[in-house]
Amino acid sequence: MKVIFRFILSLFILFIFNKSSYSEIKNGKNNFELANKEYSLSNYNKALELYEKIDIKSSSLYYNMGNIYYKNNQKTKALAFYLKAKKLSPYDSKIREKINLINKEIDYNTSYFNSSFIWNDFFTLEEIIVFSIFMWIIFWFVFILKKSKSTKNNYLDYIVLSFICINIFTILSLISKLSDENYQKGIIITKSADIKTSFDNSGISLSKLPEGSFVLVYEKSSDFVKIKNPDGVSGWVRNSSIVVIE
Repeated sequence: MKVIFRFILSLFILFIFNKSSYSEIKNGKNNFELANKEYSLSNYNKALELYEKIDIKSSSLYYNMGNIYYKNNQKTKALAFYLKAKKLSPYDSKIREKINLINKEIDYNTSYFNSSFIWNDFFTLEEIIVFSIFMWIIFWFVFILKKSKSTKNNYLDYIVLSFICINIFTILSLISKLSDENYQKGIIITKSADIKTSFDNSGISLSKLPEGSFVLVYEKSSDFVKIKNPDGVSGWVRNSSIVVIE
């Protein structure tokens, strides 16, 4: 039931909001154009200051921020924003090239952020939903056509069987993508980050995470993020210590 609800909700969002649409950023956030202008003039720090004020998801926004962090030699933070950009535009070769470049320079294994379905790494959730709906429409069209035929038609039988296989694959792919959306991941961007028992200053430190650690993200408060590290230790780290890939 939860998966079905998420499917319907995602479909609704698809038609009312395109999260990587430049036109919506332009209409809703004038800072984006101003920041791009500063970026084109190589005023990177001024551009970054403007970018950080923009509260909207955009692959081009995250990509430019990643470029600025990279120029400022903040490579881990640059990688985090390239990964945020990749999640919105998984087919963009420029973003993938930047991620591969940083992987070579600082030896990070970003396969942690890959989906269990390789297919999902090249398409957004909305695109998979649209493809799935399209395949089901074709399937029912062919199925009804087959039923309307009075004589046996092996050709149509094979087509129906093929679409059944394709639709099973797209359903599994969609479930996997929804699971990826539910369990966000993050990167520690400071030299080290304390994992604390609670989301306030009174929390006891459980362990420290070094820069570049990849973690699962479960919950966010105003100042802290609840995470689980690769060793299975759960706790809270400061917002300033982590970039969440969402």
